[in-house]
Amino acid sequence: MHMTNINSLLQELGFTDYEARAYIALLQENPLNGYELAKVSGIPRPNIYKVLQKLEERAIVIRADTPNSAVYAPISPDQLTKRLGNRFKSVLDAASEALESVSKPVERDYVWNLEGYDAVIDQVRMLIEQAQENIIVAIWQPEAKLLNDVITEAIDRNIAVQTLCLQACPQECGFCCGTIYRYRIISSLQTRWLIAVQDETELVMADIQASGHNEVFSAEGIRTRQRYLSEVASWYIRHSIALSSVLSDAGDSITSLLSPDTQSLLQSLGPDRNGWLAHMRRLLDQ
Repeated sequence: MHMTNINSLLQELGFTDYEARAYIALLQENPLNGYELAKVSGIPRPNIYKVLQKLEERAIVIRADTPNSAVYAPISPDQLTKRLGNRFKSVLDAASEALESVSKPVERDYVWNLEGYDAVIDQVRMLIEQAQENIIVAIWQPEAKLLNDVITEAIDRNIAVQTLCLQACPQECGFCCGTIYRYRIISSLQTRWLIAVQDETELVMADIQASGHNEVFSAEGIRTRQRYLSEVASWYIRHSIALSSVLSDAGDSITSLLSPDTQSLLQSLGPDRNGWLAHMRRLLDQ
């Protein structure tokens, strides 16, 4: 890796530019006294001892006194990253505790608008990570692939997962998880739905516009804790699974099992003049 990139990474971990340059130089050649280190690192001599003092105070360099001068050596990269990791964890834990002490509960009935594919996927991931009992998802293969790891982790936590594969893949792709049902209940290949319901109480629902090659053009949706919306969405998925299963098993014989009034009712439900039953058959045959 280029030295500039290493310097930038150290600065993200709290080093100044001079501190990063001094530590990197000592990793390459040590022990060095202040004069030698200034020459090797390019740090001005008037600044080098102040930099070394700061690094010594943070136990990042070790000082040894010799008859001629003090020399310095760095701690190893492994020691450095472990020390910084422990430090940041302590700070994060303290910050989390402090923030929790001053925060009030999130309003239960919020509705957040989501825009952009990454935002939608991030919110679904968070929803699944926070599940306590169950997850119900309706999903297409591209999103199933992106969410496979977090859903697998939920299953490992004994979260019950029901998945409706809206793409109705004829063979398992390996990305859908849990109890899987494969029924296509949406006709367009250019519009994908993504629905995830957590514990019957929280919902992310999104519409994803894509080309036939799964290239995403746009995505928008909502995340909400309005319970009635979550219940409607979860029961929509369950009803879709149940109806699709019945229609698939019954085949053409279902017409003979329905009364004329029921057939007329299904005809009137649309979505076109052929009626609901013909529409569902077309979808299931795709």
